[in-house]
Amino acid sequence: MLKLTHVSKMYEGAPLLRDISFTVEPGETTCMLGASGSGKTTLLKLIAGLESPDSGTIFFHGVDLRNSPPHARDFGLVFQDYGLFPHLNVFENIAFGLRMQRCSSDEIRGRVMSWLKRVDLAGFEERTVTDLSGGEQQRVALARALAPKPRLLMLDEPLGALDRNLKEGLLGQLRGILRESHIPAIYVTHDQEEALEFSDRIMLLHEGRIVREGTPPQVYREPGSAWAAKFLNVGNVLEGVMIENHRVRTTYGVLPIPCGHDHPRGEIIPILVIQNHAGRPNRESSTIRVKVEDVLFQGDGFEIRDQKGMSFHVGREVKIGQDLQIGIRIQCLHEGPEKESRRRSRLPI
Repeated sequence: MLKLTHVSKMYEGAPLLRDISFTVEPGETTCMLGASGSGKTTLLKLIAGLESPDSGTIFFHGVDLRNSPPHARDFGLVFQDYGLFPHLNVFENIAFGLRMQRCSSDEIRGRVMSWLKRVDLAGFEERTVTDLSGGEQQRVALARALAPKPRLLMLDEPLGALDRNLKEGLLGQLRGILRESHIPAIYVTHDQEEALEFSDRIMLLHEGRIVREGTPPQVYREPGSAWAAKFLNVGNVLEGVMIENHRVRTTYGVLPIPCGHDHPRGEIIPILVIQNHAGRPNRESSTIRVKVEDVLFQGDGFEIRDQKGMSFHVGREVKIGQDLQIGIRIQCLHEGPEKESRRRSRLPI
């Protein structure tokens, strides 16, 4: 088990990572999801031993890694730019880590050929890596990282340079390999779909902090902050003024909001507007009326944008200027780094 406790890192006098604590259980795939500059790659470097934290501890199976050099940690790394050795062929690239472990020639050949088969590159062993496609190079990089049987696999935007079809194929292949090998993994990405499809657990990193953590369904259904909801594209985010009896006044009128927190009257709170399936009203939902300003065909329906800039999905063809009734439910976004500044804001009822 990997365990980080209160890890922080400064860069040029400014905090880059702030009080990071989490664990990765044996066999678990954890996705670190966040925008560029949020500290994801730096966090991987700290775990790999390529950089040192300014404070906090990193343990693996109960052993403090503070004085453990990168090569002694037995962690695998896969990068977006593949990091292959251009002067070595496919076989020698995959064999590199095994030679560092001083494996016998027979064991090296056996493991390399086995991994070539597992990543669908059997017969490619003599190929020059620079002659391979991007997808083929990334599969070589995966095989090279996995062949030495790493105790932990870390992947930094590994599929970012590939087109969608290649990405989906490799993602499924990697998921199967990790499930079969039971190797714990940390997968870094800024792609929300990748994270939701691939991981057992997601950590949302924003401005150097973990602002939400949980399983993909938990994080998607309850993002917890306006930033997280917008980043995950869960629904529309707008502000409401708390009036009474768990109701908020919005630009769409007064709406009921289920919330277990004690918000004073007049407090401005961000709320998440989640559309019911195909926008249909039901007994448990509220309804709002919108006027269609723009329409975009999406194959399984139409995305509309209303006069207030909110987007909704409808299953039937609509026209610009048309009035629609949309079924919605709303959620209080009470957590996150913006909480304190929001609580200082009050409006008269």
